[in-house]
Amino acid sequence: FCFCFCCWFLLLLLFPVAMSVKKLIFPNKTDLSDALAVLVSELSEAAVADHGFFSVAFSGGSLPKILSSGLSKLGKDQKESSFDASSWKVFFADERCVPLDHDDSNFKAVNNDCLLKLNVNAENVFTIDSDVDSATAAKNYEQAIVNELGDSPSFDLILLGMGPDGHTCSLFPGHPLLKESERIVAHIDDSPKPPSSRITLTYPTLAKAKAVAFVCAGEGKAKTLQKVFAEDISEEDKLPAARVTSQGDIFWFMDEAAASLLNQ
Repeated sequence: FCFCFCCWFLLLLLFPVAMSVKKLIFPNKTDLSDALAVLVSELSEAAVADHGFFSVAFSGGSLPKILSSGLSKLGKDQKESSFDASSWKVFFADERCVPLDHDDSNFKAVNNDCLLKLNVNAENVFTIDSDVDSATAAKNYEQAIVNELGDSPSFDLILLGMGPDGHTCSLFPGHPLLKESERIVAHIDDSPKPPSSRITLTYPTLAKAKAVAFVCAGEGKAKTLQKVFAEDISEEDKLPAARVTSQGDIFWFMDEAAASLLNQ
């Protein structure tokens, strides 16, 4: 499987096409994890070769653990790691405004489940300032991104999850932030999911990414994914996850349980 996926991805690099949505369905979470690791490894190698580093934005939840599992096996299968995580610049697609050692912190989850298992330099992991209010935290985080990636930042990869309500990052159904068109990073103090204060990348920032990968596993995602990929729905009624665009491809990594209702 990995060989076929690598060949397919190499063709994408050699013959790039306009943005497309790629639904990738795997028998189980293990196969999903392995394929996700191959994609991240290939993107990392290409980015480092092109501009010397790999900029990646993480979401929390189960995603970092799924990725870490696949990357660890990829290294073992190839006797050595096929990517150089020391050249990664790690950001967060959204973050809760809590101390970094708090159980609700996305940084804590990503760090414990993934980053500590890789050779990522700590100085290349960019976290929020949890000692200020959410508006200031968003402003400061936006500046940190600009300092590293420029005034019009284009992440090499943004890794996203999706909640049962179809939210992604901290972009929730019906919230005014869905219409934010100017900021790179925005703040929210009325999140319907606790904790209420957060920062998040905005749609314009997601749209500039070179690649976006959603990771959805388990039957609990099935009904929401059915709505995400529904064709007879207006733009205004689309779930937040369905509104994500990218200058590159958008990959949807799903196991069969999560994708079980897509053809119904």
